[in-house]
Amino acid sequence: NMGCALATVLAGNNHDVVLWSIEPDVAVDIARNHRSAKYLPGIELNNRITATGDLATALRRARGVIVAVSSTVIARVAEQASPYISTRVSVLSVAKGIDPKSFRPLADVVVAALGRARGDVSGFGGPAIATEFARGTPTVGVVAGRPTDTSFWRRALQCSTFRVEESRDFIGVAWAACLKNVYAIALGMCDGMKYAMNTKAILMTRALAEMAALLRSARAKPETAYGLAGIGDLVTTGFSPHGRNRKFGELICAGGECDIPAVLKTMTVEGISAVLIARAWARQKHLKLPLLDLVWRVCHRG
Repeated sequence: NMGCALATVLAGNNHDVVLWSIEPDVAVDIARNHRSAKYLPGIELNNRITATGDLATALRRARGVIVAVSSTVIARVAEQASPYISTRVSVLSVAKGIDPKSFRPLADVVVAALGRARGDVSGFGGPAIATEFARGTPTVGVVAGRPTDTSFWRRALQCSTFRVEESRDFIGVAWAACLKNVYAIALGMCDGMKYAMNTKAILMTRALAEMAALLRSARAKPETAYGLAGIGDLVTTGFSPHGRNRKFGELICAGGECDIPAVLKTMTVEGISAVLIARAWARQKHLKLPLLDLVWRVCHRG
């Protein structure tokens, strides 16, 4: 849905957009009906947007490439795409998170798969819920990377309802995107316990302090935690009734026994794997992050 939503912004700025999908029914729906009933229901897509199931066709004339696939397949898809992407083409990865083996941003996984130099793929962050900004809700996203690439994406995407901030804190934006899912679980736990806003404000303040400490340990800018990629994204994830990580936290603290595996069959909760990565990093750096540790104990130690 993020790929489709960004396509609507680009097409609204008079760019021709080709979407690639591994799902034939999705590609046909977009190409024939100018809609994506599966990923953006109720939204008519601009005529400048088309779709294909052939990667070479999608990439052949691209001036910019947005990688908007699941983190579990991102390396494989980037490897398949690499023969068709020139080194002159700007690449933006919107998959948020940190690689569990290298502790590097997922955009660097794309870099390696494309055979490019580190820093040659930009990352995306901030409070940008796809189904909201696709309908024209005023939104600001953050593109982190080198100046030539971030300015390319700002010019391509920016319009009256979708603004783009440029950041040089590539690592900080990526870590903030990972951590906000962890702390959204804690904020949801507060909701499940029926605690009021006083308590949630304590958790929010503690979460931001821990995010800043971890960013500092990763040689990122701690102030990124207090910007759009940090507090901005955490507010959308930790306060929205539709936020999956917040909802998960609420469910497991709503009273009685909670069958976590059963809950996970009905929703994707990125914070559960993210807390494993963040805690492993924190232990390696000898950081004391009690709220993060609490989420880890609840999710992984019963």
